[in-house]
Amino acid sequence: MGKIIKTYSSFLNENLNQNESRLGNMAKSAVGSIKKFFGKGANFLSALSAQINGKRSTDGADGTIPYGVTIYPSKASLRALGIDNYSPDEDEIDENLIDEEVVPLEATPSISGVDNVDYDTLLSIVERIVNNPDPTEEAPLMVWGAPGIGKTAIIKAIQEAKGEGTTYDLLDIQLTTYAPEDFFLPVIDPAINDNPMSRRASRVPQRWLPVYNKSEGEEGNAKANGVDGLGGIIFLDELSRAPQAIRNIALKFVYDRELDGGWKIGSNWTIFAASNRQEDDLTNAEEFGTALGNRWQQVNYVPDVKNYAKYASTKTDKSGVNVFDPLIISFLQWSKGKEFFHKMEAGSIAFPSPRSWEKAAIAWKNLKKEAERKGIQLSDQMIEKQALSPSIGKEAARAFMAYYLLSKKIDLKNLYKVYTEPDNAPLPTRTRGSESEYELDVAYILASAVAYEHKGRRLTEPEYRNLVKYAIRLNNPTVAMQIIGSTNEIHPYLAEKESPEFRGFVIPAMKEFFAKYPGSERDLKNLTA
Repeated sequence: MGKIIKTYSSFLNENLNQNESRLGNMAKSAVGSIKKFFGKGANFLSALSAQINGKRSTDGADGTIPYGVTIYPSKASLRALGIDNYSPDEDEIDENLIDEEVVPLEATPSISGVDNVDYDTLLSIVERIVNNPDPTEEAPLMVWGAPGIGKTAIIKAIQEAKGEGTTYDLLDIQLTTYAPEDFFLPVIDPAINDNPMSRRASRVPQRWLPVYNKSEGEEGNAKANGVDGLGGIIFLDELSRAPQAIRNIALKFVYDRELDGGWKIGSNWTIFAASNRQEDDLTNAEEFGTALGNRWQQVNYVPDVKNYAKYASTKTDKSGVNVFDPLIISFLQWSKGKEFFHKMEAGSIAFPSPRSWEKAAIAWKNLKKEAERKGIQLSDQMIEKQALSPSIGKEAARAFMAYYLLSKKIDLKNLYKVYTEPDNAPLPTRTRGSESEYELDVAYILASAVAYEHKGRRLTEPEYRNLVKYAIRLNNPTVAMQIIGSTNEIHPYLAEKESPEFRGFVIPAMKEFFAKYPGSERDLKNLTA
């Protein structure tokens, strides 16, 4: 998305030639915002207020916030504004389209030596650095990764790191949309003794920046750390793709924790950066460089279906409605993500990735709502063509729809009976003329769906015993082990030797299972490894 940027020099040339009465509201507003910096986080709160009220602009002047900056507020900041609840509209975040190359999730040649980490490891690293914001103690972290894998979501997850009732403020800055002028507001000092030639040009940081002037000392630092004193997280997205002039400012911001003019970042703010690798983005002509790289901690984030399923199962919209249809999660779990979790084809601009699956889930949710409003029945073709393929591409959409159509052979509305009435719960469709052989594709769908039936809470002893009874009733070791294995993946505490469930009722129930299916214990361990 292009934008017309008025350079700092052209701004000054225009305004220095104006008379005193026409200095403009922007300069006066900028000076006024600094003079009003009397309370903790006052400028930051005014920027948040502008965002909540939808007041955005290309330069962030005159009571607005720039495009490309999104504040995810802490509860303390919202309380300071007298607001109970607010979360930014994801549409406010500007996502530039880029030309993406076909690359693996694992580390690529441009980041040679950088280790691959999973969700839990990355979350742990980020949390540790947040708890040690002093750059002399912890170097800043650069998170590399393939397009669309949810690098930003990791940083957002840390907003809750301080525990119950406490959150961090989070600044998401899309650097590819920025020019050097966008970090500052240009101002013109008043004339001295009414002499217009005495006017001087200067500039002050934009109000969304949590900074203070060195001359303010510790008092200014306390203000910059926000209303609760915890500071927050500054997330520089797509640092390696930013123009060199922006990179120079951002890197000074990161390494020295200050901007020109004696402005410093509040001491409790932590800075992270993320970017696609060079091979991922054909528009990225700049290399990060070994000299720069040596100043960072660096990891390459490789997501997996298991952790994505945890995220997807709890993702809700602003009204509290689940974003993901359970069948999407079930499909990714069933296919183990090897084919359609993150798959890029040469020349494709629509492909499955963690980000595009979420977009497809949102589109499907909204399509259901629209169909209900219009009183029409959703067809399979509408789901595929209108909700799925525009985000995840036609190949992944077709694969999901095959899974979706197969799932219609199973009575999912009575699936809960597996945990309450195992003798009456629905069975997979049998192969013709057999009492114990099932259509395996349908059986695996059932296994995944059973496992997700009670996601998000711990199974009780009666529920687990009924699940095992159902697996025994199937009279088929392959399908039975698939059900137990899938359930252990969704409920890992069932396989933890020290958990009360494992010691209390898993062992007795599984003795009955192994009596029915002799020799399956070893195979089950391999299945759940």
